[in-house]
Amino acid sequence: MMRARSQLGQNFLIDSSVVEKILKFANLNKNECVLEIGPGTGALTRELANLASRVVAIEFDRALASELESNFQKDGISNVKIIHGDVLSFSNAELASMCGGSFIVVANIPYNITSKVLEKFLSGSPRPLRMVLMVQKEVADRMLAKPSEMGLLSVAVQLRTNASRITNVSPESFSPKPKVWSSVVLLELMPESETVEEAVRLAGLGFASRRKQLWKNLPYPKAQVQNALESTGLVKTARAQELSPNQWLKLAQKLV
Repeated sequence: MMRARSQLGQNFLIDSSVVEKILKFANLNKNECVLEIGPGTGALTRELANLASRVVAIEFDRALASELESNFQKDGISNVKIIHGDVLSFSNAELASMCGGSFIVVANIPYNITSKVLEKFLSGSPRPLRMVLMVQKEVADRMLAKPSEMGLLSVAVQLRTNASRITNVSPESFSPKPKVWSSVVLLELMPESETVEEAVRLAGLGFASRRKQLWKNLPYPKAQVQNALESTGLVKTARAQELSPNQWLKLAQKLV
């Protein structure tokens, strides 16, 4: 019997209605490969296997990975590959190779590695075509924040993807129940762009001291930054959290 291990941050999704929403927005076809991170009991994995050409499921828990592999072999499901390991230890190129090229990420990942997983797939290369992720609701709120409430995470996510919330998920949808609400988010990745990466880099500098006026955080002459801000439709005294992702992009185009 598969049991969640709290020390690994495991909470198994048991709500079939949430599974259905994940499958709907993953929007899979028989020519696509899914990289599933944290397959858990394999309930979602089985549904993914019905829709995709191949599922590569990476499970950190050795005992769980072994049991999943045995179950899929016993049931004659041949298009699922269970890999025991830490997804963060594989390069994006290695993961793409496992899928035979392009891939879609579906993940109910331990929340303590959410930031690292996002950074890996949003800034690394090659990138997935899209991602359907279960994250803490608080993290989803930050990812989808609007100007005046934005942080580096929201700027980085919104510049690199078309991001949307699919649904909020209550603790009762998991076993064992987590202490917090969760959200399923869809991230449709945009083509890689040097200008976007420069904008994210600038945002990282800008958010280093949120209370300071932006020109004080950027490594450019004061007048140059303030003129760029004004030409972007902002006041000279603007702070990082006041800029929209598009304004960060325009600022990068003017400064870099």
